[in-house]
Amino acid sequence: PSDETINLILAVLNERTVDCGHCIRFQNQHYRMLDNRGLQVHYRNGTKTMVIQAFDGSLYCCVNDKEIYALEKVPERYPSSKNLDAEQPAQKPKKKYIPPMNHPWRRSAFRKFVQNQPHHFEDHTVA
Repeated sequence: PSDETINLILAVLNERTVDCGHCIRFQNQHYRMLDNRGLQVHYRNGTKTMVIQAFDGSLYCCVNDKEIYALEKVPERYPSSKNLDAEQPAQKPKKKYIPPMNHPWRRSAFRKFVQNQPHHFEDHTVA
């Protein structure tokens, strides 16, 4: 057999669904479907597709067991645009709440601490 048939015979098939951005997620990457003219093809959200990973690493997509499209990786998306959005200030870390010493949760721990101190053995006036 030729190299092309071996490449397609040793392919890995995975079922995926089209998301709301007309893309497919495969191996933690987003891919868009391109027809033979290089134009993106759009399908409804939830359309079942079969992703074909050929032996040489190229990716194809089969929709409705009829149409086969090439897959192209979509560039990584960023939460804000560098050109249009203003820079967001860095968020300050939240301050951890520490209850006061007379709080019921800390009162018993404070009493135990005071009683363990050697110079307070006879002092029983701690609240």
